[in-house]
Amino acid sequence: MFELNPSVMIGKGYLPRALQHLQNLQSEAVLDVLKDNILSACAKIYSVDPNKTVPASVLMQQILEKCPFKGDGEEMGPVSCVLTIMTEKDPEVVSANMEGVLKIIVDTILNADKY
Repeated sequence: MFELNPSVMIGKGYLPRALQHLQNLQSEAVLDVLKDNILSACAKIYSVDPNKTVPASVLMQQILEKCPFKGDGEEMGPVSCVLTIMTEKDPEVVSANMEGVLKIIVDTILNADKY
């Protein structure tokens, strides 16, 4: 939803509620596939949110901890795309974690047939 029409989703106040819902799901998630999808959703929201409601440093930490995904490898592509967007929005966060970022992107490219 946020990717399709971010101005409506942010302007109508849906963003805080969506992030709260994702946070609640994360605290209850036991399946890797659900954990992967929650993180990917947060990353996608970050990529279209001009207000940087999702802190880049927190998002980066979670991405580095959880990648490569164990439950839903198909989300590796979108997360890698978000990492490239992050180079424009928060270059200092990417720069501070360059080794991990490059590892994720290269792994995604090399294993694209598996995802």
